Amino acid sequence: MNLYAQAYPDNWFDARMLDTGQYLGVREGGELVAVAGVHVFSPAYRVAALGNVTTHPRWRGRGLGAAVVAALCVRLRASVTHVTLNVKADNAAAVRLYERVGFTRVADYDEWTLTAR
Repeated sequence: MNLYAQAYPDNWFDARMLDTGQYLGVREGGELVAVAGVHVFSPAYRVAALGNVTTHPRWRGRGLGAAVVAALCVRLRASVTHVTLNVKADNAAAVRLYERVGFTRVADYDEWTLTAR
């Protein structure tokens, strides 16, 4: 939670996601400095969606994010056929990271919040 608070405060992490067993991280001196996990993991449907990927600001630019994402993808591909993700188009660093490890853009989308009156 400390890493997310410092590096990705608007994350969608829920501790129950750890129950998938599909989270990998990099530690330096006992401190978690990079992490990648999933929002969705279904071996039954053979799909996974990456999520909650971040690197501590002091450790960015060293390839840790790409390394942890690539390692997680290798692990996921052992039990699923499709590994996907969503990323904001204006998050250039994240888009470069995902393209570097082999992801390609499939579609653009918008998110909306609806409030009942």
